[in-house]
Amino acid sequence: MIIVVDLPGGMPCNVVLERYLTDERITILASLNLPMILELYLNLGQADYQMSQVIKTAICNTYDVKQQLSNQTEDDE
Repeated sequence: MIIVVDLPGGMPCNVVLERYLTDERITILASLNLPMILELYLNLGQADYQMSQVIKTAICNTYDVKQQLSNQTEDDE
């Protein structure tokens, strides 16, 4: 199962982490946002729109929250 939250460290993310941090079946992705999705959707009909840029931005700004926390914990040790 994948849970998508908007901001890492925000309330929805923290609530999900409290519940699913140790559940290996759950992946938590952060940094997806509605404006980015709406921008993409609303511009799909424009021939000159660079959809690939929005996709690259989304990929670069989205990450697995549990993996990020694990990496931070390893770095702190």
